[in-house]
Formats: sequence, C-alpha cells, structure tokens
Amino acid sequence: MKKWAVGLFSAALILGAGTAVFAAGNNSEDGFSFQEMLPFMEKMHPDSTKADLEKNV
Repeated sequence: MKKWAVGLFSAALILGAGTAVFAAGNNSEDGFSFQEMLPFMEKMHPDSTKADLEKNV
C-alpha cells in the first residue's frame, strides 16, 4: 500500500510539473498571439465580432 501511495504521489507531482511547464510555455512570444489567430477565428466564427472573439479567448 505504501508503494502504491508513493507511486500515485510521484505521478501527480510529475503531471503537475508538466502542466506548469506547458502553461508557462504558452505565454511566451513564440506562441500565437490573438492578432495572429484572429483571421482563423473569424473564418471559423463568421457571425462573431472581434470583441466577442476576444472576450471568449
């Protein structure tokens, strides 16, 4: 039981760290900005205004 608990705790720690690294990476300058994605978003949602799209991001 103790090995199982340690394994579960280790898995949660690794997944948590991976999620934090992924989230930090998405906020960098290398990712897509709202202005770069706007044409694609307008194509997918033609009835939405720019304000609606920005609010839902």
